[in-house]
Amino acid sequence: MVSIDPCFRHVVDGSADSLPDSIKYVGDRIGATIMAIALPPAGTITLGTDPNFFSFKNLRIIGTLVGTMQDTAATLDYARRGLLKSICEVRGMSEMPESVQQLRRGEVAGRIVIDFNKD
Repeated sequence: MVSIDPCFRHVVDGSADSLPDSIKYVGDRIGATIMAIALPPAGTITLGTDPNFFSFKNLRIIGTLVGTMQDTAATLDYARRGLLKSICEVRGMSEMPESVQQLRRGEVAGRIVIDFNKD
């Protein structure tokens, strides 16, 4: 069965095996996003898959690089002054199915954390 799952996200680091492995991890999901944090050394990764796979699966691979030291200092100062507020809601196991549906429908701002010790 094909799973249409635009909420599926897989974050990978810059190691040589992480990106090709993450493509395998997508499996039958359609609309998945792979987020690459940092870059591997040049020439160390070849995706090695049929380009049709990306089109038919509506697969997105996006990436980001770390900013400058000035960016980091400014961000830390912003956090120190209390201007960064995380949006995170802790829910119990019984709320997990509805939480997943809310994520899929795009109804959640921030993050939901499921506490396995809470009902």
